[in-house]
Amino acid sequence: MRNRIPPFLKVMSGSRMPAAQVAVWLLLSLAVPACAPATPARVIAPSATALDIVAATPWVRRVTPQPPAPETPLPPTTPADGSPLPPPTSTPTLASDQRISPIDGARLVRVPGGEFWMGSTESERLTEPDEFPQRRVRLQEFWIDQTEVTNRQYASCVAAGACAEPPSKLELEDDRPYYGAPDYREYPVANVAWAEAAAYCKWAGRRLPTEAEWERAARGGDARTYPWGWFGVVMEDRLNFCDRECPYPWADVRLSDGFARTSPVGSYPEGASPSGTLDMSGNVWEWVSDWYDSGAYAIQPSEQPNGPEQGRYKVVRGGSWLDSTLGDHLSFFRAANRHWQLPEARRSYIGFRCAVSQAD
Repeated sequence: MRNRIPPFLKVMSGSRMPAAQVAVWLLLSLAVPACAPATPARVIAPSATALDIVAATPWVRRVTPQPPAPETPLPPTTPADGSPLPPPTSTPTLASDQRISPIDGARLVRVPGGEFWMGSTESERLTEPDEFPQRRVRLQEFWIDQTEVTNRQYASCVAAGACAEPPSKLELEDDRPYYGAPDYREYPVANVAWAEAAAYCKWAGRRLPTEAEWERAARGGDARTYPWGWFGVVMEDRLNFCDRECPYPWADVRLSDGFARTSPVGSYPEGASPSGTLDMSGNVWEWVSDWYDSGAYAIQPSEQPNGPEQGRYKVVRGGSWLDSTLGDHLSFFRAANRHWQLPEARRSYIGFRCAVSQAD
């Protein structure tokens, strides 16, 4: 803005004034700015709970979730006739694409039939050769457990005489029980061999998912890298992994997911897949029905693939609480990652979930 000439100076130029009066008018003129100063830019202080971390993809901002405020329970309303209040209903709220198993109470989600991209391209980061080639696979509609099978659910199968009881401790050196302990009823069952997992699913009226079904439920139809999206950044509100509470030297001490080892199933809703399944990354690896073959993708059919007819190892998927997110270890949590294990192995980091389709 141009500086304006004060009117009194214009008057001064054509008239005589005492020097003292001129000096006073000059001081008053300098005290009044020619135009209002610009509003200073607002500086926003960074959040104390925000942290920028770098992984396999560009920088993203992760905000540590805050615990929700406790809800104040509403006071009970006494019926007008003085009769006692009815007991609260335990019927879960179901979406149109969900249902409850009448045998073990598992919540299942529907995965629609159709095609999806299975495997990885060689240009993607953190991929492994047994994920090549990426191809279109067609599946029929199926239903899959929303979460991993819990200790409580598995105990029902043991009580029915259809399942073998797993070890009580999660790891041999533990000084407290895991399976059978009330505090761990809703945690994933572990230390079950492949045949024991298959026996449970049969008892429950379902089966182990195929490798293709598992991947379809984990990544949806858009070939995303992780159940929650494409970004290769681990967020502690999306999965259970080996963090600062994890008792192993490869732990990622930068982050905390809230648990030293396994976590209650469904603890990370922010990590849900497009189909609504939970814990597809982390917590425990999951048995699937397929035998492992590193070159299977090149020879398997593109419609309803069921894996090789025989093999030495069974496929496990999803990563676990034991796996770190540092460096290349982040690969374990990708939806396309494949791993294997001897079918008779019982591990503290392997569990399972079940599936069913109309053809079963």
